[in-house]
Amino acid sequence: MTLLALASALRESFLVMLQPELWEKGSRMTTLGNKFCMEKYNHLITWKDNESILELGIGDGGNSRISLWPYIPNNFKEFIGTDVSESMVEYVKKKVTHEKMKFMVLDFASPTIPLEFEGRFDHIFSFIVLHWIRDLKQAFSNLYKMLKPGGEIFLIFFERSSADEIYDYLSKHPKWSKYGHEKLISPFHFHENPLKEYEKVLKESPFTDYHFEVENWSYSFPNEQAFEDLFFSINPIINKIPQEDVDEYKSLYIGKMKSNNLNWITECENTGKKVFNSQLKLFILVAKKPDI
Repeated sequence: MTLLALASALRESFLVMLQPELWEKGSRMTTLGNKFCMEKYNHLITWKDNESILELGIGDGGNSRISLWPYIPNNFKEFIGTDVSESMVEYVKKKVTHEKMKFMVLDFASPTIPLEFEGRFDHIFSFIVLHWIRDLKQAFSNLYKMLKPGGEIFLIFFERSSADEIYDYLSKHPKWSKYGHEKLISPFHFHENPLKEYEKVLKESPFTDYHFEVENWSYSFPNEQAFEDLFFSINPIINKIPQEDVDEYKSLYIGKMKSNNLNWITECENTGKKVFNSQLKLFILVAKKPDI
């Protein structure tokens, strides 16, 4: 295996969801959260004519269709949707065909970015991705490089994920610790004030014109299956577990996921059925590259 192929395999293993169909089926909670934020904060976006637009972490494309595309001006020049997962990119290519839209694999926290992306984009969007990124300094540097002068980033991400607590637990488990769960924990999960930590990184980045909005988002899943579909789809470790151990691992993982600091179960007064709930804090970051 070449070094390039190995790097790609590692990205697939630790940073991405490898189940596009399950993600498409289970990602309603995140899509609705993004849609809510776009409806409330789209006024912060300064659109131009003939826009070049980049989206990072496009997934299956469903979130973009609902949350972002309704706001894109009709006279845009190009839209490039990227994901670190090759399987996701191949999936969205089959779902979306548009003469001005292209989809490709990109790790925007990589030490290098494609030369043709430097200074190319008027807007860069990302939804529920940044809290997965370990090297935030590199990521913000790359975002800055890819913007045109006067270009903007608009990012929505979690303060911390409800999976963080579970991955921390599994990273110390005698049987499951060897699978690298610690690589999936959001960068400031163990910090008292993640927003302050993100601001520290931004202050060390080339961006000087930026601000945050904060939203508390709660969601009740329509049923237990929908809850499980979402949280199984975001766990790439499942694909690394030996087949004979998968059921044991999934049972422990989803059991912990149903009762933690951000997920909980209530009972419907009318039907007596269990209701599965999540609460998350969303950060909306808008930053601008200075005009020259």
